[in-house]
Amino acid sequence: MRSRLVLPLLLVAGGALVSTAGDWFPHTVKARRWCCLPKYDYSHRRVSLPRSGTTSTAILWPRGAVVLSAAGGRNSIPGRIYQLQQSGIQNDHCLLSDVAVTLFENGDWIVSCRAVQNPELVEPDQQPVFERFKRNRFMISVRGLGAFPLTEPTPDGVLAKPMLFNIELPDEWMERGEVRTIRRQQPHGDKNVQRYFNDIDRIEVELRYE
Repeated sequence: MRSRLVLPLLLVAGGALVSTAGDWFPHTVKARRWCCLPKYDYSHRRVSLPRSGTTSTAILWPRGAVVLSAAGGRNSIPGRIYQLQQSGIQNDHCLLSDVAVTLFENGDWIVSCRAVQNPELVEPDQQPVFERFKRNRFMISVRGLGAFPLTEPTPDGVLAKPMLFNIELPDEWMERGEVRTIRRQQPHGDKNVQRYFNDIDRIEVELRYE
């Protein structure tokens, strides 16, 4: 008789214990791993590469050397102003105009220009191609070319101009249809500009974009 009573009591106690443990340790479900392709149509796109540069040459201002105030300085320092031979530098829908490069005897330099990003600069049939660009990064390079006398005549009389210095301006992000005036300067001087100041014959300005 006693064993018949003990067995139901044990079953009731065991059920209560399991119920209490369930409250203490909630059940967790581990999601199954499915090996399959996602249903979304992902497209892989390459990063745009810089567009090949368009170069123009700037020659010495007709008045030659002038005395100017160097970048960030109060004292007057001999300098030279170089301007483009044409109205601007255009690379597709990107344009630089009013370009002027000022070099100082102590190595300081100032570059100023007017930048434009506008699809209307290209032919009408090409405008839809460039209207898809919401913005572009302008990359501007300024190089100084020398003119050293020849010790011996060359067969064709043509000799490459040596590059005396190279300046990479900070990139400019231009929005679609934006017009911006850019003025960059180096107040601490460029050692190559200072070293070859009297040997610089002309300036070469290059515009690239991406």
